[in-house]
Amino acid sequence: MASSEMIKKLETRAMAAEQIISLLKEQMFEIKASAQNSAYSAEIEQLKVENSKLKDDIQLWTKKLTQAEINNGKKVFSHPTASCTNASVPPTLVKEEKKEKSVEKEAPNSSEKKVKPPKEKKEPKQEVERLQ
Repeated sequence: MASSEMIKKLETRAMAAEQIISLLKEQMFEIKASAQNSAYSAEIEQLKVENSKLKDDIQLWTKKLTQAEINNGKKVFSHPTASCTNASVPPTLVKEEKKEKSVEKEAPNSSEKKVKPPKEKKEPKQEVERLQ
């Protein structure tokens, strides 16, 4: 009987050991998953920082380009922002602005010189030979 009791104890210990092993395996998988997530989150943070630096670089170079274009005499037009879209302006105001612009175009300023169209160039006359 001593051997059957020992076998039962060994079996219970084996079952307990198997449960502990399975529990440790689950914990290892959880640790690996959290390590991967922390590695991914660190990489994500690094990419966010790099992205913000690149946005700053873009703004800097855009300003430099705009200044260079102004220095070279090129007209520079700003891009519309989210705060100044036509959706935020009532349609009646847009129509009034268009009317004002058309009125300004129609009324010429007296200080402006009238530009004459260039003269047409005529080809020189060629002598016609008479055949007899």
